[in-house]
Amino acid sequence: MDFSRYRHGAAQPLSAVSTAACLRIAATAPNFVLQEFPNDTWDVTDKRPDSDSFLVAAARHDGEGFLTISDEPGIGVSLRPDAAENSRIRQGRCIPGSTRTGRWWTSKRVEVGLSVSSSNALGTP
Repeated sequence: MDFSRYRHGAAQPLSAVSTAACLRIAATAPNFVLQEFPNDTWDVTDKRPDSDSFLVAAARHDGEGFLTISDEPGIGVSLRPDAAENSRIRQGRCIPGSTRTGRWWTSKRVEVGLSVSSSNALGTP
């Protein structure tokens, strides 16, 4: 089969949590081709010590372009106990964004790798 006509197997540039969830889904598909992921979603726990990471454990990069899938229950992501309290979205601290499929609102702290967001694919805030 010629896969050159496909642009992506699965694209999800959202967060380390969505990367882990997509990996679990991909592992069940016998004809899965590839998983696109941004570099800043796999290394939030151990490669960016300057960040205030939300995660204790996440998908691990093997250094050769592949992510390893945890054999633990769940999707293989563990949040820090204080993550929810430290990442609350408060009134006036959200910024709007948009994609071709709709609008979304996200925390201004999106740069830490795990965004806390409310998505609305219908295009309304």
